[in-house]
Amino acid sequence: MKRSTFLIQSSALAALAFVPSSCRMSFSNTSFPLGLQLYTVRDFMAKDPVGTLKKLKAMGYSDFESYGFDTVNKSYYGYSATEFKTILEDLELSTYTGHYGLPGLMEASEIDLKTM
Repeated sequence: MKRSTFLIQSSALAALAFVPSSCRMSFSNTSFPLGLQLYTVRDFMAKDPVGTLKKLKAMGYSDFESYGFDTVNKSYYGYSATEFKTILEDLELSTYTGHYGLPGLMEASEIDLKTM
């Protein structure tokens, strides 16, 4: 190992001692659900939404930011909002936030927006 590499790595390690414990990641803290933006798996969600959600749950994810609301068909991943909510509830998953494309929402009428 080069001396410069050793100094850089040991300095970084020593600096960790000064990081407050509240900033350190703890995997034993389960008070918050592990979340994921569904945008990151959009291709899989387009092919098999329910199967993808099951696999994500198996990985430990339980809360999601939805993505892909279709303003024309008023659906999430091919399911109505009610159907998608039922799927999430059946899998004991949740979504509290959403990632929406503004162009589709900006072009929708006020009546359409209220029924979404």
